[in-house]
Amino acid sequence: MSVMKWLALAAIIAGAFAAGLQVSRQKAAIASRIGGAQNPASSGKDGVSDLKSSVELKRALGEVFAKHAGGDRLLAFVELLNRTPVSQLGELIGQLQFCPYPDERAEFLKLAYAKWTLAEPQAALANAEAASLHAGKLDPLPLVFETWAGTNPQAALAAARQLANLVYRTKEINAVLDIWVTSNQMAALAALKALHTGQGD
Repeated sequence: MSVMKWLALAAIIAGAFAAGLQVSRQKAAIASRIGGAQNPASSGKDGVSDLKSSVELKRALGEVFAKHAGGDRLLAFVELLNRTPVSQLGELIGQLQFCPYPDERAEFLKLAYAKWTLAEPQAALANAEAASLHAGKLDPLPLVFETWAGTNPQAALAAARQLANLVYRTKEINAVLDIWVTSNQMAALAALKALHTGQGD
């Protein structure tokens, strides 16, 4: 990495640290309801059974689309997500391609990848990396790294550096550092320095 690129990254990190991460009250409230994402082992709590089959998952998601509107639809999806075992998250994400509401689909994907990343980050990353090749405007890779960087930035940075695509690799390295600096500025700057000197290889 050239000195100019290093300085540019340092400037990005400084800007992110100054700005911080703003989380809206609505998203915070919704995030607090994702019991399965907070604790992947907690799905099926409060008397609600996990989904048992692909048919059940498809039917339940169809009901979310058909029977709810606006904010109620989002909350219904959160409840469905809590019932979805980690082993079926890839299938749930695949079914979301049929969501007839583009803006809400982006929110649904973000929540689903968040739960998967907390439980199995490597599996979530493999799915997102494959999907990114034909994702169009909605690239799922940032959805994985946003969550991963917030919980284990060292591992997220190492994974970002292994992405095959140079554009994705550069973008996600920067994204991880941006998030990392908001929680531990010194560690993030040390990681950036290691990248610059080649010690992070």
